[in-house]
Amino acid sequence: MSKLYSRIYNSEYYKFKKKRKRSEELEDEIFLDESLPVPCNEEIFDEIAGEVNADLEIHSNIDIELELDKQGEADADLERQTNSDECDSDSDSEIEREVFLNSFFCQEEDDIENNDDSDDNDEIEDYDDNDENEDDFVIRDQGNKNRNDLLRDLREFSIQFNISLLTFNVLLGILSKHKVIRPINAKTLRSRDRNIKIRFLSNFECYYFDIIEQMKKTLVAYGQDQVSELKYISLQIATDGLLLFRNSQAELWPILATFQNLRPRRIFPLAVSSGVGKPSDLNWMSPVVSQLVQILSEGIYIFGGLKEVKLKGGFVTDIVARNMIKGTCCHTSYHSCGRCTLKGSWARKVVFTRTSFVKRTNESFRAKHDENHHQVDTPLLHLPIDMILSFPCDYMHCACLGVMKRLLVTWCSMRRGRQYYLDESMKGRISHHLLQCVKGIPSEFQRKPRSLKAMKFFTATEWRMIMLYLGRVCFLDTLSSDVFQHYMLFSCGMSMLLSKRLADCVPDVNNLFRHFIKTGKHVIKM
Repeated sequence: MSKLYSRIYNSEYYKFKKKRKRSEELEDEIFLDESLPVPCNEEIFDEIAGEVNADLEIHSNIDIELELDKQGEADADLERQTNSDECDSDSDSEIEREVFLNSFFCQEEDDIENNDDSDDNDEIEDYDDNDENEDDFVIRDQGNKNRNDLLRDLREFSIQFNISLLTFNVLLGILSKHKVIRPINAKTLRSRDRNIKIRFLSNFECYYFDIIEQMKKTLVAYGQDQVSELKYISLQIATDGLLLFRNSQAELWPILATFQNLRPRRIFPLAVSSGVGKPSDLNWMSPVVSQLVQILSEGIYIFGGLKEVKLKGGFVTDIVARNMIKGTCCHTSYHSCGRCTLKGSWARKVVFTRTSFVKRTNESFRAKHDENHHQVDTPLLHLPIDMILSFPCDYMHCACLGVMKRLLVTWCSMRRGRQYYLDESMKGRISHHLLQCVKGIPSEFQRKPRSLKAMKFFTATEWRMIMLYLGRVCFLDTLSSDVFQHYMLFSCGMSMLLSKRLADCVPDVNNLFRHFIKTGKHVIKM
C-alpha cells in the first residue's frame, strides 16, 4: 500500500507543481498585459485558485494517509525488532527511503518559493567561506593535534598492558559514543607505520635504528640521578642468528646492546636483519659500525651534559658468530683459536694439546700476521677496540657444553674392557646420587638434576651444576681416583675463575688448567 500511495502522491504532486507554475505564468501575463479587462483577470484568477485549492486538499489527504501508513509500518518493525535479534535490512531501507521522500516533498514548496533568494545567498555564502577567519584554522588544527595525541596514548596504553582486542574495542566504542574520539577499530589503531626503510645488504633485508635515539630513550628510563654519577657510559653489544621457523632456513640476525655499568640491564636493538641462511658478507654491519664510530668519538649529550661512551663490554657472541663477524676461519679448523697462534692436531677431531704457545694481540690481528687465521676484512676494524680482548670467550659453549659434557659423554661411551669404562651399574649409581640431591637443591637453581638416562637432553644449566657442585659428590665413589682428580682440576679451576673473591688467583688457575691438559692425554685415551 505504501508503494501505491507513493506513486499516487508523486503523480498528484507533479500535477500540482505544473498547475502552480502555469498559474504564476498566467498571473504575470495578466498583470503585465494592460490591454485585458480587469473582470477577465479576476475570473481567470478565481478559477485557477479553485483548482489549486482542490489539488492542495488531495495532496494533504494523501500525505496524511502516507504518514499513517508509515507510522503503522514503523510500529510493526519495532515489535519485530524487540522479539528477534536480527532485523530485516530490506524493510529498514524501505522505511528510510520513504521518510527521506516525505521530508524532501514537504520542503519542496519552500524551495520553489525561495529559489531566487537562495541563488543570491549562494554567492554571499561562497564569499564568506573564502574570507573565513584564520583563527578557525588554528583552532581546528589544535583540535586535530589533541585527538592524534589521545589516539597515540591509547595505542601505547593497550600495547603496554597487553589489552585484548575485544576489551579495547569496547573502550573505543564508549569513547566514540560520547564523541571523545572518532569511531575507530582496535586493529586500525594498533597498526604501525608500514613505511619502513628497508635496506638490502649481504642478501639480507636490514633495518637500522638510530643508535643515539635508542641510547637516549634507555638512559631516560634509568633517571638523571643514576646516569649523572657515571664517569662514562660502558656499552656492550651482542649478536647471533636464530631460526624463525622449523620448516624454513630463514634466519634473524639482530644486533642488541646494553649498558654494562647500569643496573638493571635494559636491552635495546641497534639493527635487525633477516634472510635465508647466513649473510653472504659483512657489509650488513657497516651502517651500525659507522654510527658507533661517531658515538665513541663524540660522546652523547644527555640530561644537559656530554657523556663519554666506551665499548668496554665488547661483543658478546658464541664462537660461531664471533668467527663470522671477525672474519676469521671456522672454529673446527687448525688455526681457529682466537687467543693464540697454536696449530691444532688431528685426533679424530681437531684438538689443541700443547701448553706452550704465542698469544694473539690487537696489533698482530690488525696486521694479519697469521694469514691462515683470517678470511675476510671485517668492518669492526674501524672501531677503537681491542680485536682480541673485546671478544670474551663463550663460557656456556666452552666450559659447560664444551668440556664438562665432553668428559661425561666420553666416560659413558668408552668401550667395554677399557680402564675407565662406566658400566650400567656405575651409571645407575651416579643417577641415584643425582636424584637424591633433588630435595636439597634450592630455588636459586633453575633446574633440578636428572638421571643419566636423559643425558642427551641436559641443558647448559644442568651441566654447570654438575661441573661446579654435584659432580664432586656423585663421582667420588664411582670414578677411579685418576679420573676423579682430573675432573677436580677442571672443577676447581672454573670455580676460582667464577669467584670474585679469588680473582687474584689467576696464575694458580693457569697452572691448574695446564696440568689438566697434560694429564688429560694419559687419563682419557681417545
